[in-house]
Amino acid sequence: MYSVEEIYIYPIKGLPGISVESSCLEKDGLRYDRKFMLVDENLSFISQRSHPILTQIEISFINANILLKHNDHLLDFEVGQKESNDLNCRIWEHQVDCLEVSSLVSEWFSLILNEKVKLVRMKTNLSRIKKYSNRSGSTPVSFADGYPVLLLGTASLDLLNKKLDLPIGSDRFRPNVVVKTDLPHEEDFWKRITFGECQLEIIKPCARCQVVNIDQQSGESFKEPLKTLSTYRKEGNKIFFGANASCIIEGEIKVGDVLK
Repeated sequence: MYSVEEIYIYPIKGLPGISVESSCLEKDGLRYDRKFMLVDENLSFISQRSHPILTQIEISFINANILLKHNDHLLDFEVGQKESNDLNCRIWEHQVDCLEVSSLVSEWFSLILNEKVKLVRMKTNLSRIKKYSNRSGSTPVSFADGYPVLLLGTASLDLLNKKLDLPIGSDRFRPNVVVKTDLPHEEDFWKRITFGECQLEIIKPCARCQVVNIDQQSGESFKEPLKTLSTYRKEGNKIFFGANASCIIEGEIKVGDVLK
């Protein structure tokens, strides 16, 4: 039986995820997932690739507020907070109209990162459209790197950990939904999956970058797991792990939901 094992949301792109028991699946992904993004002085997004210190900022929800902590520095702001100054920000190939959350919030992050940054949100929901790379069609997406939802099967991670000297957790791959599976990488070949009220369409296997080599607890970079994955999950110049998906039917997703 296939079932939902874990659900994660990442409210601020690049920061740690928050484990939740349930979430609402919406057209551009799970609610609150990657709805905020840090940008540099050129208004280009930043992530753990260039700023591994992001792993060291704790994040949690308290009612309708996001609470942040780095060492002794604390900050909280409302989920719906925004200022009126318009910013045209870049994330990969997209230019997205955004609003700064708050100058005080931006100053807090600037102090931690030791450079001038801003925390932004999209000006209008569903304003970023991602074309499918392997066929016709497109989907709205938040500030995620690729597509609205990242799915990971437990059997895929189990196989990898059997090959590694030091096992790793699913957090290395920053999935949204971890599914209990029987066969390694069977999620690559699924077309559509239904659970609870929701339905996802699997787009393609997810190509991975150096971020998976960053320990999400320490922020240190290692050669694994990409070194091992390259021995059996490499096609061309890309290494695949997990599956990208888009939302077909919106609704609530819960840990324990059975998949069809």
